[in-house]
Amino acid sequence: MKFDKVMVIGLLILVIITMGAVSAADENASADEVLGESPLEETGSFADLASLVENASSGQTVYLENDYVNDGSHKSGIDIGDAITVDGKNHTIDASRASNVFNVKNTNVILKNINFINTINSAVNGTCTIYNCSFKDCSCDSLGGAIYTTVRGNAYGCCFVNCSAGAGGAIYNFNAYECSFVNCSANNGGGIVNGNANNCSFENCYATKSGGGVYFSAANGNVQNCLFVNCHSGGKGGGILYFGKLNVKKCSFENCSAEEIGGGIYATSNLEDCIFTNCHSGGNGGAFYSYNTISNIRNCTFDNCSAVKYGGGIYSANANNCFFTNCSAEKNGAAIFNGNATDCSIIGWYSPGGPIYKGNAYNCTVLESPHIIISTDFALPNKSFDIEVAISKNAYGNVRIAVNNRTYTSAISSGKAIVTADALSEGTYEIVASYDGNSNCSAQTVSSNLVVGKTYQGITVCPSEKTYFGESTMIEVETAKDATGYVHILIEGKDYKAKITKGKAVAYVSGIKVGTHNFTIKYGGNYRYYAEEASSCFEVLKGTPMTSISAPSITYGNDETVTVEFSSYVNGFVKIIVNSKAVRTQIINHTANTSFSGLRVGTYEVTAIYAGTSNYNAQTLNATFNVSKGTPIKSVSVKSIKVGHDAVINVKMADNVNGFVKITVNGVTKRVQIVNGTATLSVSGLKAGSYSASVAYAGSNNFRGQTKTAYFTVTKYKPRIQVGTTYYESPRFTRITVSINSDATGYLRVTYEGTTYRLAIGSNGNVYFDVDGIINRLTVVVAYGGNYKYTAVNETITFPFPRQ
Repeated sequence: MKFDKVMVIGLLILVIITMGAVSAADENASADEVLGESPLEETGSFADLASLVENASSGQTVYLENDYVNDGSHKSGIDIGDAITVDGKNHTIDASRASNVFNVKNTNVILKNINFINTINSAVNGTCTIYNCSFKDCSCDSLGGAIYTTVRGNAYGCCFVNCSAGAGGAIYNFNAYECSFVNCSANNGGGIVNGNANNCSFENCYATKSGGGVYFSAANGNVQNCLFVNCHSGGKGGGILYFGKLNVKKCSFENCSAEEIGGGIYATSNLEDCIFTNCHSGGNGGAFYSYNTISNIRNCTFDNCSAVKYGGGIYSANANNCFFTNCSAEKNGAAIFNGNATDCSIIGWYSPGGPIYKGNAYNCTVLESPHIIISTDFALPNKSFDIEVAISKNAYGNVRIAVNNRTYTSAISSGKAIVTADALSEGTYEIVASYDGNSNCSAQTVSSNLVVGKTYQGITVCPSEKTYFGESTMIEVETAKDATGYVHILIEGKDYKAKITKGKAVAYVSGIKVGTHNFTIKYGGNYRYYAEEASSCFEVLKGTPMTSISAPSITYGNDETVTVEFSSYVNGFVKIIVNSKAVRTQIINHTANTSFSGLRVGTYEVTAIYAGTSNYNAQTLNATFNVSKGTPIKSVSVKSIKVGHDAVINVKMADNVNGFVKITVNGVTKRVQIVNGTATLSVSGLKAGSYSASVAYAGSNNFRGQTKTAYFTVTKYKPRIQVGTTYYESPRFTRITVSINSDATGYLRVTYEGTTYRLAIGSNGNVYFDVDGIINRLTVVVAYGGNYKYTAVNETITFPFPRQ
């Protein structure tokens, strides 16, 4: 397989010749079918152009005899509603960054030989056919910098330069034939979104996300005979990204890259007769990454393609009759990751995981790169020295090492070749190491520079970002990687010593005043580098004094506390203003606090003003806070009581609350006035039970409406039961008297020796019954059923009697 680049160049030349020929050709049209202007070369306005186009009838051709410039009168371009042809005769339409040019509303419109420049919102909006037009500096924040349509149209022989958009830097939903795209960019699809490309070139096209040249999200697409040069994406697909099924034939990708995956292509696609040169991926698939399937690739060439992770040439595809030269992957699969190779040549591969990973090679020629690295880059003058070369451990035989017109030969041993070279005088020399290859490794020649004698490394100061007063200034010095020791940074009489580590030395300088400060860097030298000095400067700007202002929202009646935080070295005073009241507040420990009282309900702005000093800028910070309606009822209290007592409800109100509250107990509501922040209600006649006291405040300008409830109980007394006896001689009997509270009502049931007496309670609370004989000891059971005031009881009483 061999891709003929000469053929591609010839096609591009043919395109240019064709464009010129079409521009020069006359249309066969009658006088009635052609509209034009006088041949005088003048610059027309968009109003002139609109009049010319809008007066054309369907089927007519409008010839442009002038250039046209938008004077600002047209903000949304010119509508074309009839099936007309607009022939620009290579004149220029300049939208002056004020509008687009044409809003096409008829799919049979033809635009040709027009130069569109400085447009916004897509130069051409709508489906049509476009021939031999150029688009320069055309942009759109959304879709299609130069051309946008919802129903796909076609562009032939057009040129797009410096076009940009959110998606489709040049074209959105348009096919391109024999077109060129230069320096076009977008978030997705630097050149084209959702359009086929045939015989096109894409140069320096860029996508911040995916598809540096072409991005396709539709079902199927075709890209044929196209050239992609220096195309890049910040995500996937440096040249092409297709989420549908893509056919790519006879295309070339040179120096294309993706920061994530698919340096040349990210797609589900079949490739034929394509060339990938110097393509790179920051993740997987240096040249090609197959999305969601294993693709098929035939007759393609992959030269010097690489991936940071997997698949230096291909990720997830089968290759047939393909050539892989000097492809590498830092992890696995220098040529292919997850795919087979059949009848392929894989020469000069480099990867820890081999040329093919998760796949097999059938009838392939596979030679590893010897991966020669010349380790020696310095020697002392006038002394012989060793030159060491690292090489693959699969390489065997000899390495030729040439320096200063003399060639040395060394046998490879354990992946190294070492020769001792003759002494050289001071200077810079080229070392060339060559290996002729073997059955395992390909041939390779590499070169590097050798410095003999001390040199000046050229220490440099990395530009520092602007520093503000109170911050530390970082001074970073870059040295040679093998420089050793320290650098000294001399600034305003102070010496800051910074150790060199891996070619860098960093010092932090603090306490520097506002202004521009010059400093000197000194390096004392080592065995390889001379002592050296460099000078630079940095600027310390006035700092920003206030870092934050805090003003939390409060409720009415509370004080508002405003807190302003400052940078560490700020002192003095700040003016804090709320509701037209300004308070001059001292800054203590980089904080200022002040309080404001008596604020009514509403939204307030707080302003903190710092006047500035020689080291800090004047600054104003603002914040807002709300004073919401306060909570009027602080507490509701009521004690539980016994039957017959009054329940006293005490309501404690917030300060400044007046008026009335409504207190509801047992279904009865009373309106109670608030006096000195308190409302009190006594409720009598409550029966035993559980009660709630609900207090309602209707609200006011400063206090919200609120209901608060307290709970209490009214309980019965336990009755007091007493037993007494009286002895009688004639007749001989004993009277037993049982007493209960005088206001107890009803009956007592008294049980004595199995007999129960139901006795009505007298007005004095006593009942009695008689038993024969003299009783020395008795036991009675007294039961009372209770009433509104007293609980039911059932008591057993044993009563001893004196012996008679």
